[in-house]
Amino acid sequence: MNKASKNPPDDFSYKPFKHLNDIIRDKGIQLSEEKTKISDNGLSDEELFASEMSKVREIKEFRRLAIKNKQPFHKPTKTDSDREVINALSNIVSGRGGFSLRDTQEYVEWLNPKYAAFYRKDTAKKLHEGAYSVQDYLDMHGMTLDDADVIVDNFLNESMIKGLRCVKFIHGRGLRSPSGAAILKDALIKWLMGRYHKHIIAFATAPHYNGGLGALHVLLMRRNTR
Repeated sequence: MNKASKNPPDDFSYKPFKHLNDIIRDKGIQLSEEKTKISDNGLSDEELFASEMSKVREIKEFRRLAIKNKQPFHKPTKTDSDREVINALSNIVSGRGGFSLRDTQEYVEWLNPKYAAFYRKDTAKKLHEGAYSVQDYLDMHGMTLDDADVIVDNFLNESMIKGLRCVKFIHGRGLRSPSGAAILKDALIKWLMGRYHKHIIAFATAPHYNGGLGALHVLLMRRNTR
């Protein structure tokens, strides 16, 4: 059994500076007698702060630094979007603004895969933009499908015999048809891509100034006369 310590500690706290005075005295270290002066003039914190701040001087050069005001963030709202659409439509109707026909659902263009290797990929786009001059046209307004079947056939045959390069079909948009569908336009596209496809290089919706969504520009193959 362990014997109890003869000089038990007074407590278990750690006191690193307990013998500091003895060490200073033994080492002969002289401490400064100057003490921190504490204001005892009875000034309040606000008065003391004002007294110290009276010594502060403005740096006038800082006045020249330009400070940009941060622009407030404006979160777009549904009302703003609706207003933009209405303004855009208003500009189009009034003629102050325009729009791309290629962005509409009625726009069509086609490049015959049979001749794609011999022509640029943007041939149909160039056709729409008016890069090829129209040499003749056929107005299909008022035709029945049976009439159009015969008249389109005759027009294409005559155009190829004449060696025409670019022709225009005015098919209309079908806005006045009972069904609201562009029947003549759909039939014409079917014929051009079907039974006439070997004579057709490309076709595209006409430019706005030349019939727009109600007409079609067609690029024809030149007939071999040899």
